[in-house]
Amino acid sequence: MSAMTLDALAERLEHLEKLLLAGAVEEVRTLNVTEVCRLTGLPRKAVLAAIRTEDLPSIEFGERTKVVRPRDLDLWIESRELCR
Repeated sequence: MSAMTLDALAERLEHLEKLLLAGAVEEVRTLNVTEVCRLTGLPRKAVLAAIRTEDLPSIEFGERTKVVRPRDLDLWIESRELCR
């Protein structure tokens, strides 16, 4: 999958929010690193670096498993847009 622009990603997230509010899909409570990469179009290395520097908040399970709350991902994306 090619990298999505931030505008395209924001539009997709807005569409998903509408589906959630309509009850069309079940709410996702956490995303793993692979899912964050798929949703953002970012390389795994970039996502892991953001998690490692705590720029992107995550929850740790054990030594290696990290998950991200969807709302934290949204806020992180919004903060990147403000930096443009």
